Amino acid sequence: MVIAAFVLVAGLGILGNLAGERNDEASPRPPIASGPVSAATPRLTPGPTSAPTPEATLEPMAAPVTTSELSPTGVFVAGIGDPAFGGLVADVNGTIWANRAGGVANVDPQTGFTREWTLADDPAFATAVLAPARQGGVWLASPGVIRLFDGERFRAVIESPGSVWTVVEGSDGVLWATTRTYGLIRWADGVWTSDPPGRPTRGAVNIAVDAEGQVWTANMDQRADGEWTPRGISVWDGSAWTTFTAENLPELVDIGPWVPSLVAAGDGSVWVVMERQLARFQAGSWTRYDVADLASGVSLSTVDDGGRLWFVRSDCEACGVRIQVLDGPTPTTYTDQDGLPGADDVDWPGATILSGPGYVVAATEAGLYRLADGSWQRLDMSTQSGRPARASSPTRFVAAIAAMSRNEIWAANWPTGSPREDGLFHFDGDSWQRQQLPVESTVGQVVVGPDGALWVATASGPLVRRNGDWINLGDTVAGVVPEPGDDGTPCGGAVFIGGDGVVYYAGPRSGNRLVMLLPVGSSWEASLHPAPPLGDPCLATLAVTADGAIWLLQRDWGTTLRRSAGGPWDVVPLSPGDQPGVDANAAAITVDRYGSLWAVVNTLNTNGSIRADVMELAGAQWVHRGGGEGVEYVHALALLPDGSLIAVGDGIAQFDGQRWRHWWRGLWLTAVSVAPDGAIWVAGANVYRLPPSLP
Repeated sequence: MVIAAFVLVAGLGILGNLAGERNDEASPRPPIASGPVSAATPRLTPGPTSAPTPEATLEPMAAPVTTSELSPTGVFVAGIGDPAFGGLVADVNGTIWANRAGGVANVDPQTGFTREWTLADDPAFATAVLAPARQGGVWLASPGVIRLFDGERFRAVIESPGSVWTVVEGSDGVLWATTRTYGLIRWADGVWTSDPPGRPTRGAVNIAVDAEGQVWTANMDQRADGEWTPRGISVWDGSAWTTFTAENLPELVDIGPWVPSLVAAGDGSVWVVMERQLARFQAGSWTRYDVADLASGVSLSTVDDGGRLWFVRSDCEACGVRIQVLDGPTPTTYTDQDGLPGADDVDWPGATILSGPGYVVAATEAGLYRLADGSWQRLDMSTQSGRPARASSPTRFVAAIAAMSRNEIWAANWPTGSPREDGLFHFDGDSWQRQQLPVESTVGQVVVGPDGALWVATASGPLVRRNGDWINLGDTVAGVVPEPGDDGTPCGGAVFIGGDGVVYYAGPRSGNRLVMLLPVGSSWEASLHPAPPLGDPCLATLAVTADGAIWLLQRDWGTTLRRSAGGPWDVVPLSPGDQPGVDANAAAITVDRYGSLWAVVNTLNTNGSIRADVMELAGAQWVHRGGGEGVEYVHALALLPDGSLIAVGDGIAQFDGQRWRHWWRGLWLTAVSVAPDGAIWVAGANVYRLPPSLP
């Protein structure tokens, strides 16, 4: 078995001519090798800047194996129609496991039959990253625990020290994992320990297990300025580490911001990509290759059973190169035009290439595709329960929701750039429908007014839905703005309703100026607020306190807010007093039933932990009401019917006046809305209605 980070490469054949041997029958020609580099005594080559303080050493932590059944949560999953799969791995039987729409999917690569598990079945399915298991099934790595799921139950449950980023199982059953606090750690015989000494750093960004069972790591340190420093490639043979540095691979000296990708192949070789450079370790020596047209910043995803190397370049805009396969001297690039739908949009979600016995599968934003007879064919995504038709429901991460009742909610997804997929979506308790709006432009924030009307911020101005009819107030807003902006931008804008029923809008149509809409009979009258334009209404949260002051939050402002009492924006510091921290930012604000302002500040502590402090503006002073550690990130805040605060971000948390009660860490959420009947809806990779009480 060969495992690379979260990618399993099984049953691979000979790699053909990639090592540079001559074969007159081979076509096309292999890349040109720069010459073998023999393994040398390990010697660290420091980066240009010293690394930060090493991670703490993990004292041995007992973690015996237990088992458990699934624990249904009582959550209702609205079930969006996102076709994208992520985090693909394959088990020993060749079955594909993947993350999909906030859950876990199991796909038969031959028939495409798909089974899915969600937050409703168990929190682990909504909070986990995946890794293949040596004896079948899949490892689900969630904060504080790793579970082995066999399709029916958790056959193994192992507590882990803190947040685990990646996990790989060795051929001997040992688990290797990367963590934020301790760097590389391993689990064996029921105990977690730090990795054996001998590597030049505790940090590891990639792990692979080769065909002989040796464990490989790509070592990197993140400097204080955020840049990465390479610390070589290390291999554990079961008794000692050997590290290869720039003396062996000169490209390791300076690879910029790119993290080396490491993949083990079925013939016993190990491949590493460093920026545009490709190297292969086999029979005790390295061979480097000059590959024409290899895209900058690509990562090596897999080596298929035909010896072809598959690369993905993600997180790039207009880079022109997305998915590549190397089967000779130059790579072949796949795009939409080459028959692989979604290959041009691998920036989000990231594309994945997975190979198994007899197949190559690509996961793009358009779905799951198998390479057959030289062309890409979509797998038949037949499921047990079915899914909404694409474009009838939100896709990818949901950006904003407005809950009307227990059985009704409105949602807008993060802008995708596709008019067919962007927009506003309505769920009636049974099915999703995409709304036909009066304008075709980007949708931003959505909110329900005290009279039950739905307000929607769009790039063309605010819309209001009353008694089933849409009213477009874009021209009303533009009529009071000196210089209306361009409504063709990917920003939908912000909207908020004050306690007096006044609606506040800021977006492209208003030139990012704040416009007030006062109800007058059955219509609204617009007036321009004197405050200067908002920096970025797409990132803004607005609130209005009982004294009529308007408050503005943007996360890139650190621990400050902006306040306007009818004039310019005043900068208002917001800090949890003298609490220690190295980095902090105002995360969310809301106004309670009495018109008081509440805010949450996320702070990264010097020990690496993260706090979420709760502040209330009492009179003219900020008062620290509590909070603290336990909630690592807050993205949105809302008020519950009993007056308490609910926060979403890293899971769900409720503030009891002093501290947080936290559920489902690792469930990344972006929005929360409380319906007039008290129903609580949250959203992220899917849309959920919470049960009346959480466990």
